[in-house]
Amino acid sequence: MTDPGTDPEEVIRQSYRELTGSVPGGIERRLELAAATERLGSVAAVEAMRRALIMDNPLGLKHGQIVHFTQLVGLGKVVRPGCMPGPRYAQGRHCRS
Repeated sequence: MTDPGTDPEEVIRQSYRELTGSVPGGIERRLELAAATERLGSVAAVEAMRRALIMDNPLGLKHGQIVHFTQLVGLGKVVRPGCMPGPRYAQGRHCRS
């Protein structure tokens, strides 16, 4: 059995737990697909790059979380209650600050 501290899947899950408090469903599905197709190394490489670009900075974890959050906002993945996500041209109602 692989040590959870060195298991690539668990390392990826733990990084998301540290960043967001849980492992998103999309990440779980990505890990399952990677394991089924024996491509976990590819997912680990992408996650290592994400970690290097977002999390491994001199400003610390909190700033990494802010960077991640602002990326989600920019992608339209974070909305206020009652607001509709998606591109402005595809939705009839949008939230404004």
